[in-house]
Amino acid sequence: MEQKISQIQKEYLEKIKKATGLKQLDEIFLALFGKKGQLNLLPKEFGKLSSEEKHKISPLFNKIKLELEKEIEKVRERVREDSYQQIV
Repeated sequence: MEQKISQIQKEYLEKIKKATGLKQLDEIFLALFGKKGQLNLLPKEFGKLSSEEKHKISPLFNKIKLELEKEIEKVRERVREDSYQQIV
């Protein structure tokens, strides 16, 4: 499970950094946090884990989820600023 979470983190951080438009960022956001998104489906698998594993995985999952959300927002701001600079 730890490896799966780390793989999602690595894969999506790359996609986020390569995104050049708000539409791409929205698609990435939905792929992660949408109804059938990677990070929305993952906690459903936590029920299969032992109590010890849950205590280990849950903080990691929450940390990575927050990191991805912040990264998407940071890149959104950058894209908006770049768009604004082109207008001015």
